[in-house]
Amino acid sequence: MNDQTRTDIFLDDGEEPIISHRSPVRFQLDTMALEDGPHTLRIEAYDAGGQKGVRYITFEVRNGPGIAISGLSDNDILEGKIPILVNSYGGAGEAHWEPSRAETPAPTPTWIWVLLIVIMIFGVFYGLQQWNPPPPFADTPTYSAPAASRDSSSE
Repeated sequence: MNDQTRTDIFLDDGEEPIISHRSPVRFQLDTMALEDGPHTLRIEAYDAGGQKGVRYITFEVRNGPGIAISGLSDNDILEGKIPILVNSYGGAGEAHWEPSRAETPAPTPTWIWVLLIVIMIFGVFYGLQQWNPPPPFADTPTYSAPAASRDSSSE
């Protein structure tokens, strides 16, 4: 019996496999040698009868510096002059990496401003409600004038 079981692993559109071994196959994919961007592993497995199975796994490599863009997103429709901020920063590959370079300034999100305004409106409303207490509470110690000021006003 001729055992032809093997697994061939190809990178992108390569004609030669990067690995050809009998299953199970364990290996480390070194992405440092790959260009940033989309890539594909093509795995071809052969059983004892020579029947071939193929599977594709796509992945994206990001070894280069990180790129952050503020003011422009994918598929935006633009008109006029648009202020755009582009920040790039490396990390693991730099000997003296400064973390503050990775902090891209961005405007405060609108939802935070809306939440702040709602909280302020509630605070003003609540304060005005408590400014003039309802009659049943007007003479309680919490809302009545301090005793010293009442004594001086009665003289």
